[in-house]
Amino acid sequence: MSHSQFTLWKHHSVVGELGKLALRLFFPVFFRPIFYSLLGAKIGKNVAIGGLITDPMLTQIGDYAVIGQDSVVTSHTMVFNNFFLKRVVIGNGATVGINAVIMPGVVIGENSTVAPGAVVLMDTKIPPNEFWGGIPAKKIKDIEAAT
Repeated sequence: MSHSQFTLWKHHSVVGELGKLALRLFFPVFFRPIFYSLLGAKIGKNVAIGGLITDPMLTQIGDYAVIGQDSVVTSHTMVFNNFFLKRVVIGNGATVGINAVIMPGVVIGENSTVAPGAVVLMDTKIPPNEFWGGIPAKKIKDIEAAT
């Protein structure tokens, strides 16, 4: 990653952190999608966000998705001396359980669920209609598609 990308990320992070402070104080769960949209997140309709999105400008959340209380969706991480910045995509109807952690580059398919407390590692792709859990998160079972 170039120095200029890291610098841009730092500036976005400062603005985001100030905004998130205001978010926790004044915005209930169903107003947070509007707030994160103003910070650059792409958010569908009827989304509930109880957790934290650390990099809204690199986050996409589909219609009817739920981000559980105290979960963390992050698009950045440091591994040794390497800084990674990757988009996170959460599909339509997907659920991220309370206290779950979604790392950079993760794609959660439509109608899939991440269990409470799970940690989905960087670049994991969760197909549609699957239930994942654990540390690190792994597939537990298929979810029957709604008719």
